[in-house]
Amino acid sequence: MKSAFAMIGALCCGASSAGAFVLPVGRPTGSSSSRLAARRTFNRRTPGGASMMMSSVAEPPAARPTAAQEPERRPKVQAIDSNDDYVSAMAQHQDKLVVIKFYDQFCRACDEIRPRYEDLSRSQPEEHAVFFDVEFSGAKDLCKQLGIMRLPTVQIYDGTNGRVADLPAGPSRFTDVEEKFAAVISSKKSSGQGAVEFVAE
Repeated sequence: MKSAFAMIGALCCGASSAGAFVLPVGRPTGSSSSRLAARRTFNRRTPGGASMMMSSVAEPPAARPTAAQEPERRPKVQAIDSNDDYVSAMAQHQDKLVVIKFYDQFCRACDEIRPRYEDLSRSQPEEHAVFFDVEFSGAKDLCKQLGIMRLPTVQIYDGTNGRVADLPAGPSRFTDVEEKFAAVISSKKSSGQGAVEFVAE
C-alpha cells in the first residue's frame, strides 16, 4: 500500500516527493434540510443593559437547474477502465478527436482541474470530439503503454493520425491544454475533417 501511494505521489503534478504528496480534502456533507435548519444565536445588549438572545435562520440556497433543464451543461466525460475499453473507444471514434485525461483519486492537482476538463468536454458537440478519463490506479498497464509519466496528463488523438498532443495538465498548465485543443479542433474543422498535422510535444 505504501509503495502504491508513493508511485501516485511521484506522478502527481506539484508533489516534490512521495512524502510531500497531499491527499484531497473532503467536502462537508449534510442534508439540505439540516443546512436550512441551521441557526446562529448571539447576544445583543439593549439600551438598558439587559441581554437579549437573537437568532437568525440561514436563507435557503438558490435552486440549481436540473440535468433535464440544462442537458447541454452535463459533462460529457466517459471512463476508460481497461485496455479493451481504450481500443474500443479509439475504434468507435476514428472520425473525430479523442481527448483522454489521466488522473488519480488521491492526486490533488487532478481534482483541481476536473471542473475545467468537464467544461472543455462541453465546449464541442460530440460529432467533433469525445472525452474520456483514465484512473491511474485502476489502469496501470494501459498508462504504462501510453507513456504516462506524470499526473494529471491530457492526450489528444485524431483517428488514423494517432496522437497529436501529450500535455501535462496541472492547474498552472491547463491553459496549454485548452489552447492546444482549440488549435487542433480549429485545424480539423477548417480542413473539412481532414488530417491534422502531427505536432510533437
